[in-house]
Amino acid sequence: MKKFVKVLSLILVLSFVFSLAACNKQAAKIDGTWKYTVDFDKALKAAADSEEVKENETAEQALQFLDGPVGDLVKKMNITMNVELKQDNTFVGTLDENSLNQSFETLKAGLPEVMPSLMASITGQSEEEIKTQLEKSDKSMDDAINKMMEMFDVETIVEDAKNEKYEGTYRFEDGKLYFAEKGEEIDTNAYLVVEVSGDTLKVTDIVGVEEAKDLKPMLPIEFKR
Repeated sequence: MKKFVKVLSLILVLSFVFSLAACNKQAAKIDGTWKYTVDFDKALKAAADSEEVKENETAEQALQFLDGPVGDLVKKMNITMNVELKQDNTFVGTLDENSLNQSFETLKAGLPEVMPSLMASITGQSEEEIKTQLEKSDKSMDDAINKMMEMFDVETIVEDAKNEKYEGTYRFEDGKLYFAEKGEEIDTNAYLVVEVSGDTLKVTDIVGVEEAKDLKPMLPIEFKR
């Protein structure tokens, strides 16, 4: 499960880095902070189809545990990313710490209901066998849940999100967003197809960005001001 969290974190980072947009011709209208709440339904599907997961047996097995009630619980998580678009054609982005904390609280609160199903998927036993074993053992369901949350390493994830910033530069021309992470030069062969309308900023396609090709199932990605 910890492998899955790392893979999912990578997907979140990539979707964040490659889904920024701005227009220097209209900077006064779109500068400011934009927010994107991760669509976990799309994120999980993108993860399952990604080459990185397919090449990692542990990560692939972890994603299989997210079918049914377990996956439905994960999809209730609401993790938000904030993107500040500046008039000087630089961007700064962060993961929202409060949304992370609240999402993992939602996950923990829902685990008692789905834990038998999750443990059955992991062990290959039936849910009834799992329940019987828990009743006979000296471990409670709370013990099992706490162990599961330790596998997610929530404190580390939240702390990393609080301290991490994603920065770089961008240029927008003719509906194409060219971008670069801090310290790198813009590659005009790699860009996003972007639509900006009022308080909605939408990424509709990714061209020439090798690292982001597995994110296409998540498109369109919309930010709201």
